Amino acid sequence: MKRLLSITALALVIALSLAFTGCSGAQKDASANFQGNWKMTNVAGATEDDIAAMEAFGMSVVLDLNEDKTAVLDMMGEEISGTWEAKSSTELTLTIEGSSATGKLNGEELTIAVDGEEMTFQKVSAEEAAKIKEDAASMEGILSDEGDDATSADSGVTYDASFTPVAVVDDDMWTIDVVAKKSDEWGGSGYVVDVNNKSDKPIYVTVPSDACSVNGKMVDFWGGEVVLPGKLAEGAFFYADSDDIASVSEMTNVEMVIEVWDNDTYETLASYDVTLN
Repeated sequence: MKRLLSITALALVIALSLAFTGCSGAQKDASANFQGNWKMTNVAGATEDDIAAMEAFGMSVVLDLNEDKTAVLDMMGEEISGTWEAKSSTELTLTIEGSSATGKLNGEELTIAVDGEEMTFQKVSAEEAAKIKEDAASMEGILSDEGDDATSADSGVTYDASFTPVAVVDDDMWTIDVVAKKSDEWGGSGYVVDVNNKSDKPIYVTVPSDACSVNGKMVDFWGGEVVLPGKLAEGAFFYADSDDIASVSEMTNVEMVIEVWDNDTYETLASYDVTLN
């Protein structure tokens, strides 16, 4: 009888050992499901075009889930540290700066909910993650370009402090003043224009894309502003893409045309040749 009990006890010990071993292996496998580099591919409320535009300007988000359970969230070149823990083969807890969020794995996608808003990530190689971060850092350098003659404001906007405002026209119909030169948060470089519409009709003030040059090179400009009768519009921005002008410091020796259109008929009411530094 004692021998039978011993055999039964031994079998129970072996069974329990196997069970614990199995649990340990499952936990290890669960961690392996999440470990690695993850690139954000979507966020609640954003369209595919929104995400594509963000990536084009280096506004990418990468989440690194390291083997030692540390986490690094790289948001457009800025790193935030945290920790993570696998709760099951498809669920984890991510803690960043004291705030925790739940992540759920669905095939190749990891969805993390923060205050009810979901971000979707896809696993990428370490090399691809490094390239994404490098591109984000490079774009951040362009957006916050600080030359000797420039001052930077918030959100990556850079103003040229040496720019002298230019009065384009001041008559009975309207006043147009070029008041500043800057690069905006998206990397476009150009000029800020104020318009006072003294006429009795709505006007549209714009810069024809094919009528501008920078340092002798033809450059397409963008932007336009509708100004209602008797109203003042401040801060219209006429700019060149970063593909043509990398920073505000390159925006020199500019020749452009500013046009005023009838906003109802699109008839050109006036055209002004402007030279800017």
